Amino acid sequence: MINTYKKENEIFGTIDDEDSFVLTEYEDGQKAGVLEGRIVQGGGIRGTWSTPDGKKWFPFFLVKTTG
Repeated sequence: MINTYKKENEIFGTIDDEDSFVLTEYEDGQKAGVLEGRIVQGGGIRGTWSTPDGKKWFPFFLVKTTG
């Protein structure tokens, strides 16, 4: 994942049988954020990114495209 400062961060996590996921974002080996959400019908991804302490959060939505 490329962050706001155009730096590449690592992401690790799991996706369960119900298409829900929890991913942890790391920057320079330090926990930088948590992405939680769900894969929705049609292959889109909807969720929330939050800081490790949960004080800031932002919703996100990714749309699957073809071509």
